[in-house]
Amino acid sequence: MKYLLDSNFLISIFRGEKSALNKAKRLQNEDHDVFTTSINAAELYEGAFRSTRTSSHLQILEGLWELFPVIEFSKHHAKEFGRIKAQLNLDEYNVNDILIASVANYLQAVVITKNKKGFEKTGAALEGW
Repeated sequence: MKYLLDSNFLISIFRGEKSALNKAKRLQNEDHDVFTTSINAAELYEGAFRSTRTSSHLQILEGLWELFPVIEFSKHHAKEFGRIKAQLNLDEYNVNDILIASVANYLQAVVITKNKKGFEKTGAALEGW
């Protein structure tokens, strides 16, 4: 099975939250295809650059990308984004969530997130932790 790690899950790992760490270990031990997207990476980089500890946060992020590969946004994902966006009232949704859902839908991956509201009408399969 494929799992796309949303930003809030990655942040929980970054912070050392046990529930997220346990979920990540379980997914890796069960030999699932686990990854994130360039959109999620951008969100985490933004946080790192806003931090007073930018350098150490950037190093931690590089370690995360070693564990969880970053899938680049492609024209196939863009097509799925267009389909989803055409169906939704954009004012109700964060554009980044739609972009992330587009990747998940195209790759038939489950999004690991606590932000179910942001994804609920995108058609993406969701799972919490």
